Amino acid sequence: MRRVIPAVFSAVVALFVTISSATAAQPAYGFKVGEPVCYEIKITQELPERSRTTVNYIKYRPSAVSADGQITLRYDWATTSTSETSGGSTRTMGGRPPAFLGGPQPMDDTPSSETIIDSLGNVVKVTRPSANLQLDDLLGPAYGLMLLPLPPAGQTTWNTQRPVVAYNESVRQEPGGMWGHHDVTTRTERACKESVTFTAAAPVGDLLTVQRTYDLASDLKLNDTPVDHLSGTGQYVFDLKKGAVKTFESKLVYAMTQENVSIKVPVTVTARRLEDSELAKMKADVDAQIAKDAQQTAEREKQEAVGGKEVRELPAGMTKTKSTPSRGGGDFIRINAEGKSVIGFSVTHGSWGGQKVLRMIQPLYEKPEASKAKDAPQVVLAKDGYALGGLWVNADDTNVIAIRPIFMKKNATNLDIKSAYVGPWIGTLSGPSRVRFGGTGQFVTGIFGRQGLNTAAIGLVIQEADPTDDPNFKGDPKPKDPTDDPNFKG
Repeated sequence: MRRVIPAVFSAVVALFVTISSATAAQPAYGFKVGEPVCYEIKITQELPERSRTTVNYIKYRPSAVSADGQITLRYDWATTSTSETSGGSTRTMGGRPPAFLGGPQPMDDTPSSETIIDSLGNVVKVTRPSANLQLDDLLGPAYGLMLLPLPPAGQTTWNTQRPVVAYNESVRQEPGGMWGHHDVTTRTERACKESVTFTAAAPVGDLLTVQRTYDLASDLKLNDTPVDHLSGTGQYVFDLKKGAVKTFESKLVYAMTQENVSIKVPVTVTARRLEDSELAKMKADVDAQIAKDAQQTAEREKQEAVGGKEVRELPAGMTKTKSTPSRGGGDFIRINAEGKSVIGFSVTHGSWGGQKVLRMIQPLYEKPEASKAKDAPQVVLAKDGYALGGLWVNADDTNVIAIRPIFMKKNATNLDIKSAYVGPWIGTLSGPSRVRFGGTGQFVTGIFGRQGLNTAAIGLVIQEADPTDDPNFKGDPKPKDPTDDPNFKG
């Protein structure tokens, strides 16, 4: 993956130039310790072939207010959903409110994330600025997006100018790591100059509206054109009573110029402060989701008590079938420590890019207790006296989409192929891909594959290969498996 949109990450003290003056009462930020302020922020990029909108949340947590009005802040940021529109169709990923809106524990409570502003919203100090989250399209560090400046005393129009450093990041993936790959990032930095003009209108009630004209250009130019250039206009409304920004709107254009290539990306930012009633509802939703997740975890642990356990290596006497292809996730092997045969599955469902997929697949070795939970795992079991003998799989190169068990009658030493029947498809079929594993009469003792957020790949763990699996075997031919047809009804 290559990121071609720079982001500001450092700056020096701004220079203020007075244009005109007024006698309005001096507005000031009024953050209070123990009273967080939260915003919903939508950022839309009109890329050459698609538009992309992210929904983000930021939570400012004041930790100290000095006698001269300086405010020490810590912040949490989360992107909760991303929507991409191309060719008239829209795909949305994510959607949950961020956990930090619900739980009492912040995501990051370390002093390294602190930002200090004065009463006018000007940044006085940032500890480790390069460690803070940076936004695309030269929008700068996330912590500064809603810390917008107020007019200096006696002024209605003012200008700030400062040098900043922008960077391009390119990211490539290399094999290895927990998820089967890891990112290697290369950064190229560029010096830029930022100029912003602000014009404040007369307050209306408790609201002060400020117009903003923004321009940032790289020092590096190509034929007198900045290589990186962000410009546009917008406005924000400051709540004089609350002492914080209420809304912010900005329409910008990011232009990147290189040899024989020129790209312009319109960028729209809209933000609003969340009211107490909205935060209360979001907190209730987050707390309900946390409770739901805890319940599902308890149910899964209960299922695991009668199901397989994770191991690093196969015990003697067991081997693997082939598996579906995927580079995502990390390797897993789930078997029964006592070598019991699988009699069914416990499955939870998820999604990936709008596609329904299988999240967690747990082999079962005995019948679990029935669950009354609304979102309990789906359980499919063999008839009494039968066990898993094979598996049909519907998958793509990223996730396992659906599985269909093949059950066979148990004998003393193997499974009776002629007695085979197929269970229902678990999951929602998608595409023509169908592959079968097992089905040769050997006991299935577990599953293996790759696991990320969802199940990325799956295969079967079976007893050591029967001699009839050898193509040079001269004995009796293997009986025909009636489940070779995925639509076989038994």
